[in-house]
Amino acid sequence: MGLDGGTTATRADILRGASWALNTAEASRSTRGGCIGSNFVHKGETVERAVARTSAWSSCALTGAELSAARGVCACRLGRLYDKQTIVEFILGKLGKFTTKESTFMVANVLGDEEKSKATRHLRSAKDFFDVHPTQSKDGDGFECPIRGVKATSGVDFVAMRPCGCVLSAAAVKAVAGGRDAATAKTCPACDAPSSSEHPLPINSEDPDVLRALRAACEQIHEVEALAEQEARKKRHKKHRRDRATDEPQPKRLSTTAAQSSSSRE
Repeated sequence: MGLDGGTTATRADILRGASWALNTAEASRSTRGGCIGSNFVHKGETVERAVARTSAWSSCALTGAELSAARGVCACRLGRLYDKQTIVEFILGKLGKFTTKESTFMVANVLGDEEKSKATRHLRSAKDFFDVHPTQSKDGDGFECPIRGVKATSGVDFVAMRPCGCVLSAAAVKAVAGGRDAATAKTCPACDAPSSSEHPLPINSEDPDVLRALRAACEQIHEVEALAEQEARKKRHKKHRRDRATDEPQPKRLSTTAAQSSSSRE
């Protein structure tokens, strides 16, 4: 039962994982269980994360089709990227307006899948996305920051400026803001367009806190829009009732002369 020098494998050793994996951890060179270092990451998880990141930057979040800056790219309030024509057809389809047979099948496939339907619940109208302009990398493989040249799939935080839609690394925006938060940048580092009051939108963020904040902001916006739509419906209903009351024929009243003439005849 010995592993190295007559030691006996314990249940704790087995539960910690295979010895070959632990041996690669910087904090432990033991061929036994040992302690896993805080910076140890399982290779399988690293590969999965890299694949997911590459897919998020190269494929439409709705259909998985390849993204192309020439065709047009849009971002939703959660920072996901979509092919522009696809997302427009999807929104129209949810409203019952189908432009092509392909768009009909696409909307049916998305809404018919429970997971996809839940993931696209925040896409309700054209207000929920806006045009973004990612820069194609020099080698033609994916997108990159137009200021620093770092690739979007490198794991560096990227943001989309509003309202211009330029997509660049958060570090580049922060540098323009004088080392402060990217939200304080008054102009876009790529096109010098003035920034709006809205903060730059994180694109394909992997930070759970950022994603929760984006989702909460999206839900709050939808609540405000729902209340505004409710008030608008009430006003339209009141106006409709007033118009109907005005258009209804009023009972005819006899004039004074006609009334006197009628009484004299009697």
